[in-house]
Amino acid sequence: MAERKFPVLLIHGFTTSKLANLPLHQALRKAKFQTYNVDIPGLNTQDIRLSSPLVAERVLEIKEKNACEHIQLVGVSMGGL
Repeated sequence: MAERKFPVLLIHGFTTSKLANLPLHQALRKAKFQTYNVDIPGLNTQDIRLSSPLVAERVLEIKEKNACEHIQLVGVSMGGL
């Protein structure tokens, strides 16, 4: 039986957009992961109290779309995971 791969939400880092995660997105897709992005406005330079509700909303959307209770979060910050 194949191991279930939970959906993956890629969260871009400070002063970047979701496009910065494109290579990681493509690599994960090649490995048969279902990946998603969240685009945080202002190049993710705003207060986390403003951006965290956007991430939380995206998590709920992904969970509903995939009928699952868990997803994996991958945050990329200043070039590191």
